[in-house]
Amino acid sequence: MNNVTIYIKSNIPFGCKDPPNTCALYVNMYMPQFEDCSIPTVKQTDTEHCGVRINKSEWDKPHPINIVLKKGNVITNVDLEIREIRLITIRKYLPHPIFAGHVLPESIKVHVSMNTEFLQGKSCHAICDPHMRTFDEVYYENQRSGTFIMYKNTKYPAEVQLKTKSCYRNGGTPFCPCGVAVRAGRDVFVVDKCDSPQKIHMKQCLDGVLNGKVRELGNS
Repeated sequence: MNNVTIYIKSNIPFGCKDPPNTCALYVNMYMPQFEDCSIPTVKQTDTEHCGVRINKSEWDKPHPINIVLKKGNVITNVDLEIREIRLITIRKYLPHPIFAGHVLPESIKVHVSMNTEFLQGKSCHAICDPHMRTFDEVYYENQRSGTFIMYKNTKYPAEVQLKTKSCYRNGGTPFCPCGVAVRAGRDVFVVDKCDSPQKIHMKQCLDGVLNGKVRELGNS
């Protein structure tokens, strides 16, 4: 998943009463199909602002916005879609209202595609006892009860947590996987059969990354 950088440059200067180092104009990024930053196919890698801050002292310099694919489709070398990104200045700019709420006339077309060949045939699992396997085919044992991280992406907000408990009432070995929580972006799906009542539900769905990705394979 490669980053794409969009550069924004102002054609005219702006000002305000604040000191130059605190005087800034914000240009926000949004998609007409969705609201705010809840974009199911692309996201800004720097989430401090949904757009870019242009300082008064750097008004004539290019300012980057880095975006990245975050859709969870499992496909191979297939173009997904073309998304339209629009840019708008901050809706309220008290120093000079003339700069507020301007939508740039030209939209930015982002061609979203993904190559998942490197994922083909890969699996990460925990089976009863529990025997563990990582995506890079490393096997190990985890003879403990509790909640553990099975997978965590160090670059993107994706994580899988596993919960285990004793397979028997005496609390001893072996231990059985009884719950899993999958987080992708701001989406969280939980399967918890460790205690009663059992829970299988989408705990949080704010980005739509996992929407349509969770399917029932059986009822056991």
